[in-house]
Amino acid sequence: PQPQETADPEPQPEGPADRSSAEPERMEDDRGEVLVAALRDDADAPGAVVALGRLGDRRALRPLVDALEHPDSEVRARSCAALADLRDPAAVEPLLRATRDPEYRVRTQAAEALDRMGNLAAIVGIPALVQPMMADAAAVSRSRR
Repeated sequence: PQPQETADPEPQPEGPADRSSAEPERMEDDRGEVLVAALRDDADAPGAVVALGRLGDRRALRPLVDALEHPDSEVRARSCAALADLRDPAAVEPLLRATRDPEYRVRTQAAEALDRMGNLAAIVGIPALVQPMMADAAAVSRSRR
């Protein structure tokens, strides 16, 4: 007998970047809220930022951006990677600021996160870099008058 051909199952999204924009924005179950609360515990914060990024919920953006100011450089570095996982354009400017963090590891993680975001980072980031330079140039020009 001939083997029956079966249709390939529909491909499933592989990560947060593949999620449909029509999907409702909600923290999966209550895990997101638990992880946000874990950010307040210094021992749990590094793992919490990684898990928040993996959830792919856009509501994790604000807590992850806030974590870029955490006193622990490990939390700040992991927050950079988690923000790249979200692939949200709103993460680009905070990641650009993180490239000026006093800790080398945070700066490199921020740069790697921007690299992982690819064209999205360039499209959002270039104006964010150019605007301050333009404002400085205008101020210099006015001072020379």
